[in-house]
Amino acid sequence: MHELTKKIFGEESIKKISLNLDSKTLELVDDLAKLSKANRTIVIHLLIQKGIKNYIRDLEKTWQEIKLNNFIVTDNHKIPLSKEQLKKLDNSMDELKKLKEKWFKLIEKTPGYVG
Repeated sequence: MHELTKKIFGEESIKKISLNLDSKTLELVDDLAKLSKANRTIVIHLLIQKGIKNYIRDLEKTWQEIKLNNFIVTDNHKIPLSKEQLKKLDNSMDELKKLKEKWFKLIEKTPGYVG
């Protein structure tokens, strides 16, 4: 493991994973790593963390729209939601709120993270 990665994240908090990326994405990661004088691990880690906040915000926005309109659009057709589906959506929105509260705080404390 690269010494800089150990220094930033702490050796005990790192877990090795396998990640399949298309060649263009990997090329982008390598270009960013070279530009920032970091390594792939750091660049991928920070890209994921930056993306998590946006992904959660997108889910919130989409789910709020669905709840407000009481339908989803698929193949250009509006499909109304049942009471059961709305209840599941409410539960999912509550869970998302909990995830957001938990993970946004942790992400913001990560060394190297810039809002």
